[in-house]
Amino acid sequence: MKTEEEQSKTSLRKAAEELPESENIFRTIFETSIDAIYLHERAPDALGHILLANAAASEMLGYTNEEFLELTVTELNDPTYEKPLSSILNELKTERRKTFEWAHLTKDGRSLPVEISVTLFESGGRTLAVSSVRDISGWKKEGEALHASEIRYRGLFEAAQDGILILDAGTGEIVEVNPSLIDLLGFSREQLLGKKLWELGIFSDIVANKDNFDELQRKGFIRYEDLPLKTADGKGKAVEFVSNVYTVENKKVVQCNIRDITKRKKAEDALRTINKKLNLLSSITRHDIINQISAAEMFVELMEMEGEIPQDSKGAEDLKKVADALNTIERQIVFTRDYQDLGVLSPGWQKVGLIIDETTGTVTKELTVKNEVRILEIFADPLFEKVIFNLFDNAVRHGEKITTIRFYSEETPEGFKVVCEDDGIGILADFKEKIFNRQYFKHTGLGLFLSREILSITGMTIAETGVPGEGARFEILVPEGMWRSG
Repeated sequence: MKTEEEQSKTSLRKAAEELPESENIFRTIFETSIDAIYLHERAPDALGHILLANAAASEMLGYTNEEFLELTVTELNDPTYEKPLSSILNELKTERRKTFEWAHLTKDGRSLPVEISVTLFESGGRTLAVSSVRDISGWKKEGEALHASEIRYRGLFEAAQDGILILDAGTGEIVEVNPSLIDLLGFSREQLLGKKLWELGIFSDIVANKDNFDELQRKGFIRYEDLPLKTADGKGKAVEFVSNVYTVENKKVVQCNIRDITKRKKAEDALRTINKKLNLLSSITRHDIINQISAAEMFVELMEMEGEIPQDSKGAEDLKKVADALNTIERQIVFTRDYQDLGVLSPGWQKVGLIIDETTGTVTKELTVKNEVRILEIFADPLFEKVIFNLFDNAVRHGEKITTIRFYSEETPEGFKVVCEDDGIGILADFKEKIFNRQYFKHTGLGLFLSREILSITGMTIAETGVPGEGARFEILVPEGMWRSG
């Protein structure tokens, strides 16, 4: 014999299963919904027995339909959830519909974050409820990740060594500043927020007026590498100013990074002054040394002219060694002058063909020069002319049987090359790399070492690739964008 409660449950279940034909469409929605849905009783102080559950509910929580019918909604709830179930029950006493976040327990004991929409209605003199349950565990994880990300980036913002301020891209008003900016400018946070950048009076006119702000909005990026700034107490500083426009939550904002480079500028100025004094000292010292060498060379020549030392004697041999040593010293002193000037001036476009033509007459008039790069320009240090001179000088001094030197260019799989080749004796394989080493030189001093250093300033390289006995071949590899035809 069934109890009254069991008879009531059976009656309600049967009534729910025998919905009128006109409600078949709702049954279809019930069965095909991607959200879990269950029909259940609503007792005064509890969410009662489950009468029907759809397939999505079984998939979400792991119970079969038969198992659902043996449960109450209260038994599905996670008792450890931060908000007590009693608070929701109290609200449902006065509200017919309620949406809230909760946590259900799955059959295997997992706590599943859900969003529940409960709707109460009357049927057969009893209060029933339909609960639509949506899995929001993915949203929760995204929200937690977003929160963690916000904390992380807020930490970076607060700890940044650069001063950072955020502007409203529409109005130009300051909406956020970090501690480093406050320390840099000497204004309080309250003095900065809500102000426009050009109202603070901290910058010169270059970024202080509305026109510059409009230009920033159009371009999306502005950078000033050495900008004068005045702090709240009137002190002057040099800063690097970088500003970007980007979108946050469909709203454009401007981020301005301000870096104090005052100490760096002072150090650079001091270093520039020291280098200027050292260069002056080096020039004077070098001039005096060359004068002394010239005097010594003159005395050697006088001794040779006077003929007091027999030409085939040991003394004559020693005297020649002295003359050669003096000549080498002089070349090395001249090299220090060239190396001192390396990188002092900014690189620029060098007319390769013109430099070759100008150098040809200074080296020799007997050599046939084939200049096939007359309209070529490469981006190099102004001392690039020394590279061309050293290639000529190396060919003349070591080619022995050389009659022709040729300059041309070619595009290869490795990149664009400027080539200098001659028909001399070439360079032995063991010496192809040594000739660029400052410890290795023969008569010509340190010319090829200097050439490699000059080329490296703008990313070029040089290598000797000729065949010994057939002539020397020097290849200068020029990076993309560093050459053009004039």
